[in-house]
Amino acid sequence: MIQPSIVYRYLLSAILLSVVFGTVSCSLFKPSALHDATIQHPSEEKILFLVFRMTGDTLLHNTRLELLQTTITDGAFKQNKLEQPPSPNYLIIEVAANNKNSFKTFAEHPLVRRVEYDAGNELKSKIIHLSEGDFFVRLPIKGNNNKVKITEILESGRRTVLFNNPILSK
Repeated sequence: MIQPSIVYRYLLSAILLSVVFGTVSCSLFKPSALHDATIQHPSEEKILFLVFRMTGDTLLHNTRLELLQTTITDGAFKQNKLEQPPSPNYLIIEVAANNKNSFKTFAEHPLVRRVEYDAGNELKSKIIHLSEGDFFVRLPIKGNNNKVKITEILESGRRTVLFNNPILSK
């Protein structure tokens, strides 16, 4: 037979572990949103990660951009930015700090892809248009009052601002 003091000890240990685990896990996995991303030390460099879902409507000829996730981490931005558009269909991604452009780069259009395929004895390529695609961008930010702007440029000459939102500090 099990002694009651042993049962109480195990029960007390289990309750204590669940309280500690619950407190730690809740504080580690808080959902983030663009409007509540705060930079604690304005002078430090940060890296902003934004995950988007892009949806294209071929009938109405419009593109919709939905922000899925926002993360800000400490660190210096080491990626070389693209100085030229990668193709005729691309995105311009800009960061403005205190209403002054601080960073600008280009990215491939997530819904327009060039694919290569084997056609017998030769390699061919063609452009395909997707209806939906997810992508992420990594951007340098410094200080507070940053704003992210994403503009779609199409081969047809159409230019559309898809995203133009501030990262507000509390």
